[in-house]
Amino acid sequence: MAVTTGSLNYAIAPIFISLYKNEETENLRTLANSIFNLLLLIFLGLAAIQVIYSNQILGVILPGFEGENLNVLIYFFRVQSVLSIFTVLTSVFLALNYAIGKLYKTIYIPIIAQTLQLLFVIAFYERFKIDALLFGLMINQIAVFVLYAINFIPHYRFSISFNSEFRDSIRKILPLMFSASFSKSNLVVDRYFSSQLSAGSLTLIQYGQKIITVCSSILNRGISIVTLRSFSIEKDNPREFLQKFMLSYRAMIFMVVPITFLILMYTYDVLSLILISDKIDTSQIGGLRNVILCLVGVFIGGNLTSIIVNAFYAKGLTAIVSKVTVIVQSIGIVLKIILFFKVGFYGLPIAFSIASLFNAFVFLVLLKKHVCNYPSIEFLGYFGKVIMISIGSLAIPFLIDQLELIPDMIIKLVVSIPLFLILYSFISFHVEKEISRYIWEKVTFKA
Repeated sequence: MAVTTGSLNYAIAPIFISLYKNEETENLRTLANSIFNLLLLIFLGLAAIQVIYSNQILGVILPGFEGENLNVLIYFFRVQSVLSIFTVLTSVFLALNYAIGKLYKTIYIPIIAQTLQLLFVIAFYERFKIDALLFGLMINQIAVFVLYAINFIPHYRFSISFNSEFRDSIRKILPLMFSASFSKSNLVVDRYFSSQLSAGSLTLIQYGQKIITVCSSILNRGISIVTLRSFSIEKDNPREFLQKFMLSYRAMIFMVVPITFLILMYTYDVLSLILISDKIDTSQIGGLRNVILCLVGVFIGGNLTSIIVNAFYAKGLTAIVSKVTVIVQSIGIVLKIILFFKVGFYGLPIAFSIASLFNAFVFLVLLKKHVCNYPSIEFLGYFGKVIMISIGSLAIPFLIDQLELIPDMIIKLVVSIPLFLILYSFISFHVEKEISRYIWEKVTFKA
């Protein structure tokens, strides 16, 4: 599908939040139904095209597949095309949950769906083999759709009202649909390069991206989810908006920096203890570690950008987000091509990281011009402050590692990682009280 759940959610959630805040319940219901029904009609048509012309589409974007492998890919592609309808429509219900403050649902519903998916695959893999993975994905996406939608079903009407709120929503959605479509062309480039790699190299990149995605989702399930609603509520109050943005962005930096240090220090040791699959053995652990380190920029840039773009979405500046996405991804495509042929296999993850960091930098520059006049020097100073806290917290674990005081790898990890986190928390609570207490209150549900 040429659009993502996140893009649609970010475009329409601020409008839903504004209507809910002003107690315009009927307008909110009408707008949600209109957007849902329009998306349903559009993406039913797109899914039909993808199902009918799947052979021709895949022949263009995945030239490395043929024969029986291509037939299997067509089968999966067609099923995913239909499932994507549920994924896209979920964005409307996700935005509604944001609007009414049911943020906890955005955390536990995906966990329930993923648990159902995992249990199905474990229980039926022997019977269905690779099809069990597809059926598990179907269960996941349909479960997410149903669980998000269940409270809103009584309010559903098949109607489209072309009022001012609807037209405003469409103006904000269209730029993101365009940029998301361009993102798909970027994925085509990635798939083309993947088809040129050996199976082992492709597996390393895939697992490296999955590990970085998991690390990022831990943070995105927290701060970045909450900020969209809080920014939207204060979008017409410049002073409060700036305060909330500064607090949220500093909190993200506060968590991104130490996790980055942990990734840099302990990735190899952790991977050495994990048998990920039959496709990766101990001889490939070093290669996977290198891929993950090359993708650290994706972790840093992606998480920092998630806070910044929420400020743009809250202000309704989706056109800027769309333009930046297209420009940065165009640069990223060129960078991938150059680095792939210059550096080889590792050129792809390096290009991902550079593009992600550059994306965060561009949004940060535009934020000052179009959204809020934040203090740039304070930003840089805070980065340096958190880096110094992380270095200080790492001193004792680093000595333990270098002096080989604990020869057993498992015991060393059990001691070193918690010790780093304890030292980081202790130093932060005394040196950076505001953010550490802010995060503690959020974790313990005191605020």
